[in-house]
Amino acid sequence: MRKTILLILLLCSIRAFAQEYPFLTASTRREKKHEFVNYRINLPKSSQDSVLKSLKRYKDDGSTYTEAYSDSIFNAKTLESSAYKIVTYLDTVSNQYYDVLHKRSNEELDADIKALQEKFDLDEKNRKQLKGSTVNDLTMTDTQGNSYTAAQLRGKVVIIDFWFTTCAPCIQEMPDLNKIKEDFGTDEVAYFGVTYDEKPKVEKFLTRVKYNYSIIPNARNLTDRFGITFYPTTLVIDKEGKIVYTGDLMGLKDKPKEIRRLLKKLISGKRK
Repeated sequence: MRKTILLILLLCSIRAFAQEYPFLTASTRREKKHEFVNYRINLPKSSQDSVLKSLKRYKDDGSTYTEAYSDSIFNAKTLESSAYKIVTYLDTVSNQYYDVLHKRSNEELDADIKALQEKFDLDEKNRKQLKGSTVNDLTMTDTQGNSYTAAQLRGKVVIIDFWFTTCAPCIQEMPDLNKIKEDFGTDEVAYFGVTYDEKPKVEKFLTRVKYNYSIIPNARNLTDRFGITFYPTTLVIDKEGKIVYTGDLMGLKDKPKEIRRLLKKLISGKRK
């Protein structure tokens, strides 16, 4: 009896969803954008283009649009263009992907802004709590199977960069982070790139992007332990195990300079 009730509720939810956009099938579900990106980049190179070509694009009213059209809206960077967002859907039967160019109502915009502001406030509060705290319970395992603990790392400055494979800002700053390691060396500083992505996905990513930190995959426990909300986020821990740098969400451009200035104060050895 209970299974029957659950099945009825599921069917009702599918029908209710289908009514949201009549041009989508009842077997269609909303898909997070990064899930679609992950699906596509994990395909063979020859198949990636075909997925994009088969992608169907609709406006709210059911009419179609081109990628050039949506680019023109977002590149305009006007108040009106900021109301638009692309929502991805997947037909779970045919595996057909859809992008719907959705224009949010004033009520939706207000709700989204409020939710984002709450997320910003939570992140700011967490960074303040982290800074000055001491890390005693840290355990990490890299892609090579090497383990690291807080006790083993004591006496070294530790840089922990939180990232994931489809994070564009994360990838953009990797050359700067690589250069920091090159310039300051490894005698007094340890460098870690921590991600919740699974090891196979990370290893495939590293075949095309150079990131020469010790990479810690499958590390959702660490992102949760440090309360990481936005990516990339970089922490610097001094030789005594105290977090002395958490960065600023809005200051990604200045992060490499800030880390360099801090390292000059924290290490005694000569730089290259």
